Amino acid sequence: MKFPHSSYRMENSRNLMTRVHALFACLILIAAPLSGCLSGDDLEELVDDIIGCMDENAENYDDNATSELVGDCIYMATMDTFMDAMADVRSIEEMLEDTPKAGYSQSITMNEWNDDLGMQMDIQMDETVMADLDNDAVHVYNLFSLVPMMTMSYTHTQIGEVVNVHYAVGGMMAGGEAESGSYQTRDATPNVLEVLADQVGLFSGGDEGDGMLVETPDAGDVDEIPEGAVTTITMSDDMESQTMTMEYTEDGAEITMTIHINQNEDLMSFSMESDNGSATTSMTYEMMWGDAIVIEVDETLPKTSIPVWIDIEPWWDDDDGDDLFLCDNGNEIPGTS
Repeated sequence: MKFPHSSYRMENSRNLMTRVHALFACLILIAAPLSGCLSGDDLEELVDDIIGCMDENAENYDDNATSELVGDCIYMATMDTFMDAMADVRSIEEMLEDTPKAGYSQSITMNEWNDDLGMQMDIQMDETVMADLDNDAVHVYNLFSLVPMMTMSYTHTQIGEVVNVHYAVGGMMAGGEAESGSYQTRDATPNVLEVLADQVGLFSGGDEGDGMLVETPDAGDVDEIPEGAVTTITMSDDMESQTMTMEYTEDGAEITMTIHINQNEDLMSFSMESDNGSATTSMTYEMMWGDAIVIEVDETLPKTSIPVWIDIEPWWDDDDGDDLFLCDNGNEIPGTS
């Protein structure tokens, strides 16, 4: 067996030592900053910038930040911003101009004693609207309740040609026994916008395309807020939204208003509660976008070829100028003129 020449072995040994020395030198360079061998200036060059908000007036100020990107800082919104957002409530058609999936829900409840009728009156109006233009899907729910006089609800849910209808009606003024039902029908020419035009504001008496139950202030109405109003503005923990709560007294009623906006200062929801000791009122409104829009139909419902609709005969007689409510038991209750 032949062995390599000694000079060859020595050359390999020198090459190996050179590589070991180079590796050892690299380890020293890496470890040196940890042992304080490099100056502060040298260390700053080796460390990446810390990105964050550098404005001390911002809610997310980071005193460790060394560099700031546009939009990094988040600031508390002003009262004007909240009021303007609340005034910017749009119709469902306007919302769908920005995105193909949108909707909202709104509700009003009022409870008070009615001296003219001599009874407690509980009024509730609800509406939920959702639309998905890409899937020809729409859902509209309407409820009107005037306890004990009348309660009626109507729901139209549609995906493509499949239409689900749910309805219910009852109460003293319904002119008969309570009735409800759920049916399935077909729409050969589905059109989401046409359904919205027909169904939105069904019981609110609003104009076409304007089914708003709740009243919102005009932009700039912040100057009309009563003196002495207590206002609190807070930021969510994830800094994705802000909330303004305002409490004040007006015409003897204690009022609490709450407005939620997102990080772009767009309206998310608002609510208002009022209590004057003898009557209470509650209003809520919430906008929905994207994944919040969920529309489903039930194809197992009984099928009908004709649309389902609630047809209620008028319950008043104003020939002499005085309204009379006719109950299903034959009694007449005078209304207010």
